[in-house]
Amino acid sequence: PADSPVASERITGYQEALAEAGIAPGTIQRCPFTAAAGHAAARELLARTERPTAIFAGNDTIALGVLRAAAERGLSVPGQLSVVGFDDIELSRYLYPALTTIGQSIRDLGERAAQLLLARRETVGSPSTHDIAVPRLVLRESTAAPSALETSHAP
Repeated sequence: PADSPVASERITGYQEALAEAGIAPGTIQRCPFTAAAGHAAARELLARTERPTAIFAGNDTIALGVLRAAAERGLSVPGQLSVVGFDDIELSRYLYPALTTIGQSIRDLGERAAQLLLARRETVGSPSTHDIAVPRLVLRESTAAPSALETSHAP
């Protein structure tokens, strides 16, 4: 969503990663963090004459909708389309194909937030602290190397 700081930070990270890899920026299509919105957004992207070979979804729930849209178009994931989500929700490992995602430990985030809150309480008036969690790539079955992707377009 346009008003979400989390979404904006993820888009910035996506753009920085593409730049570091020397890859031209792709189309960015904002949508709510829901499967229905991911489905609708993916349907639009996949209907284009030059459809993408990969979609990086803002969260795993959006990626669920992307996988559905790919199946409706008869696209093989990852043969014709790679899909990556974000958050590593439990369901992502049980999908078929299992979803490649960017993971972050919710438990670690919660523990760190509690530590910061307790430290702040002990030193009232101290400046706030801004921590950035380091995410990790969780490779599963929904991605393939670009050279392995088929070049034919689905009808």
